[in-house]
Amino acid sequence: MGRRKVRFSLGFSHGSVLDIGRSVPQFAAMFMLLAAAQLASPAPIHFEDWFGSYDYPSDLFDENRGTAFQAPTQTLVDSAGKTFGCRVETPSGSPQVDALACAIILKKGRFEPARWSDGSPVPGLHRQVISFGFFGDQQPILSDVEVEVASLPPGTKSPAFVRVAFASEADGKITDCRGDPPAWVKIKPPDPSLFSVACSVVRAQWKPFTVLDPSGKPTRSVQTASVKFTVPKRR
Repeated sequence: MGRRKVRFSLGFSHGSVLDIGRSVPQFAAMFMLLAAAQLASPAPIHFEDWFGSYDYPSDLFDENRGTAFQAPTQTLVDSAGKTFGCRVETPSGSPQVDALACAIILKKGRFEPARWSDGSPVPGLHRQVISFGFFGDQQPILSDVEVEVASLPPGTKSPAFVRVAFASEADGKITDCRGDPPAWVKIKPPDPSLFSVACSVVRAQWKPFTVLDPSGKPTRSVQTASVKFTVPKRR
């Protein structure tokens, strides 16, 4: 299953587009309630040590010199934090690179298990875009859902990318959601008011992946989704 890109406008009954920039207090308050929950996606341990230039085989380096690849990976992590499988959601363009990304994750990846809303450990999906490129390469930031809004909170540039974690029951119903900025990536976290909006978008537009237990039956899990907020350019 690939990533979904959906144009989605949050609007009121009269059809106007939601102005996030003028609604910060309301959404910030909602975020504080969400933050009090214990919901969490699988957390990589020392992710900075997983990948290095030495991992890229010399034959692939010579063959793909000047070509950058992005492999959106999906790793199944059980309730004990152990990896039980990895796949690439959307091919990067190189089967060798796709296989390499998952091979390294399964070999070196260590995780704190996902946590359900009550704090109990549950299976989870770790979704991470692994980029293979060269110094100076500019690769686009991938997202699952795209949202057009009238404005963004003060100090937030368009486009803004927000990742959320959500609790998915065995039947795919989303029962909880909260902001989940990746702690292992050293970037400025998004404005808290965007988390609750992103959760509303994910609940309405995103279909969770099906996670199976060892017996092959669907089971509850914690997953993530990324939302891209864009303010349309005025003509």
